[in-house]
Amino acid sequence: MTDHARRIIDQAEDAWFILQGMARAQTQAAGPKVQTSTTPAAPLNLTMHDLAVDIATILRDLALDIADTTGEWPDGLDATGAAAFARARTEHIIGHEGREETIATLADRHRTATGILGMLPRRTRVPEPCECGAQQHVYHEHVAYVRCEDGHLASLADHAYAAGAGHFTIGQAARILGVSDRTIGRLLERGDLWGSRGSSGRRGFVDAASVTAFRHGLARRAHAG
Repeated sequence: MTDHARRIIDQAEDAWFILQGMARAQTQAAGPKVQTSTTPAAPLNLTMHDLAVDIATILRDLALDIADTTGEWPDGLDATGAAAFARARTEHIIGHEGREETIATLADRHRTATGILGMLPRRTRVPEPCECGAQQHVYHEHVAYVRCEDGHLASLADHAYAAGAGHFTIGQAARILGVSDRTIGRLLERGDLWGSRGSSGRRGFVDAASVTAFRHGLARRAHAG
């Protein structure tokens, strides 16, 4: 039962993390763009925003309720801090009617989020823990990223490079940089990335260090611009 409660908390936190990130959807209006002195904020998707706030509130209230019993205090009362606190103390949830009802409510919110988003991002468990010791997962979105259960984020490139991965496949490099396989091929041809496109049935590869260097170079240029 504790595993069930832990899984529901994981799912609810994942839903909150994706919802609050997608609440501000970038929209493009047809027609010419007008130059302004300030960039208007993206419109807020209230459905996603309200659900994200609701999940965060439920997780916070659950953590505070458990804290009343244990005498301990969460490191943080945002959704990540509250989820980490409750996840580590699921033995105080099972057998407590009110807290079990809260878990059922979180499961319902997760189902609602799944309906709104269509499908929550697929994730894969990372064997190595985060530097903080928490479990990590790779989230398979357009640009993949690694996130541990305590909320620490890293790009897939940085994570793989730190773990000693020497190279990526063409498809992996494309997902890391958020581009197509064809673009990776052009970057290899130009020398912007190191590796091989592959030929005669041999798979192509991209050097991991060059992917990290290229991504950091893009970030520096964007910041300078």
